[in-house]
Amino acid sequence: MKKTLIQRAFKITIIFMIAFFILNYLTMKHASVMSAIGRTLLATVVFFIIYIIVFTILSSPKRKIIYGTTIPIALVVCLVLGAIFFTTQIGIICGFILGIIVGIVWELIYRNNGGKTS
Repeated sequence: MKKTLIQRAFKITIIFMIAFFILNYLTMKHASVMSAIGRTLLATVVFFIIYIIVFTILSSPKRKIIYGTTIPIALVVCLVLGAIFFTTQIGIICGFILGIIVGIVWELIYRNNGGKTS
C-alpha cells in the first residue's frame, strides 16, 4: 500500500471523526459522552477501512471500469430488492458486497483469458 494513501486516509478520517462526533453529540436526546465516543470510534474505524479498500480497488483505469460498472448495478438491484423484502440498509450493504464480488470474478476471468475479450 502506498504511504501517501495511508496518510491521506488518516487525515480525512480525522476530519470525519470530528464532524461525526459533533453531529452525533448535538443530535442526541440524552447526551452521553461515552456513547457518542463509542459510536464515533466505531464509525471512524469503518470509514478508514472502507476508504483504504475503495481507493486500493480503484488504483488503475481498468479496475475503475470494472468496479464502476458492477458496483452501481449491484447497488441498484439490491436496493430495490431490499426495499421490497427487507430494509434499504440491508439492500445497500448487500449490493456493495455483491458488486465487489462480481468485480473480483470479472477480473479473475479477464486474467485467465490473458486479457483477451471474446
